[in-house]
Amino acid sequence: AVITALQGTNGSLMERKTTSYQSKRPSGANYGLSETTSRRAIRTFSTVSGQGDELFQQAMNLMQRSEELKAKQEEERSKKMYEAWQKSQEAQNDPKTQGVKVIKTLVKETRKSIKADSENSPEGSRKEAIELLRRAAYDYQHPDAAVQLGNMLLSQASKDSHIKDGHEQKDNVLEAMQLFRAAGDAGSRVGWYNLGHLLWTGFPAFEEEEDASGNGGSPFDDGTEDNRIVPTNMQEAMDAFHMAIDLGDADAMYLVGVHRLTQGGRENYHSGTKLIERAADSSHGGALYYLALLHLNGEPHIGLQPCPLDEFAERLDRAVEAGSIDARFVRGHSYYHGTEGYPQNLKKALDDFVQAADEGHADSAVSAGAMYHNGVGTLKDHRKAFELYQLAGELGSEEGWTNVVDCWRQGLGVPKSEDTARYIEETMLKKTNSK
Repeated sequence: AVITALQGTNGSLMERKTTSYQSKRPSGANYGLSETTSRRAIRTFSTVSGQGDELFQQAMNLMQRSEELKAKQEEERSKKMYEAWQKSQEAQNDPKTQGVKVIKTLVKETRKSIKADSENSPEGSRKEAIELLRRAAYDYQHPDAAVQLGNMLLSQASKDSHIKDGHEQKDNVLEAMQLFRAAGDAGSRVGWYNLGHLLWTGFPAFEEEEDASGNGGSPFDDGTEDNRIVPTNMQEAMDAFHMAIDLGDADAMYLVGVHRLTQGGRENYHSGTKLIERAADSSHGGALYYLALLHLNGEPHIGLQPCPLDEFAERLDRAVEAGSIDARFVRGHSYYHGTEGYPQNLKKALDDFVQAADEGHADSAVSAGAMYHNGVGTLKDHRKAFELYQLAGELGSEEGWTNVVDCWRQGLGVPKSEDTARYIEETMLKKTNSK
């Protein structure tokens, strides 16, 4: 049956103590500047920064054009898919196979679009941008260009991870490391952070899998290090992160702070908490969220008693304002149940869930979908619920795809189609379960 309760809430907040870090640094797939990539003049290379800046801006303009072309092509593809859907709606002679007809039509239209894309591809703009970044990075030692180029090389290497004995993949990863280090030497905190993160995870990064005891795998397990392009190196990673911290990088403060807390010991607890507090002082959303939960639960190792609920709510609000989608989800959960210092307010709960879902939080999308499905805090809207469930699925949620299947099976927000439900079960759900 369609899930009727909120998903992803996982029990009381009193049990939710964060012990792992998440990097907020954009990956190579994100072609925009990261939040800490400086827009200031780099004094280290002031004699050549003018030409380097010009090349860098030209490259960014080309990347923006590439993304705009992609968006336009996607819009055209979506329009064709919608037209295909409309045609399928008109076909009433065999409603049982309607969903499969839709899928076959969409695949056909997508293949046409892919062929058209290759003939008028934004890839040309992207390649030209890469050449400009190379000139800015290597000829003029432009730190931002080095970071951007390094990210793009890592992105390409990740796409090539299925290729065995890929010399180009190895060259791209090692060049990215050199670029990050060069950017750091030029005063870029982003360069040091990205280098640290690469050394922290290694390449390819280990997937966190459960071992036989049910515990999560460690990114530092060394069973296959010899086969990796970049093996994990804890000491060098920490050295790079500390260089970033010295330049004021809040992400590095947060990551190293949380890592120290996981190491145990009174000194690590104190120094780790101080680093997280420094990151929070820089309005780091993850750090503010972490501290909110830390104060809610208390921490005997540093003599921290659980705080009053009104203080927790105030801290959580600050984390939400700083952009933490995890904090927004937890606040939505609190508004929904009227707990953890918040009065019950279903409208505010739905608003938080929807906004967090729009920002990429899968559990929030499922929760908002459940509220629309059941008419909790809003009028029932099965179509909206379906769209939110599908968004959750696309964000990697098994619950999201399960609800999408049930919507097709029961005809809730979409035409009833057992064939479509079965197709999604055999494709998207299996894909999600295999991750």
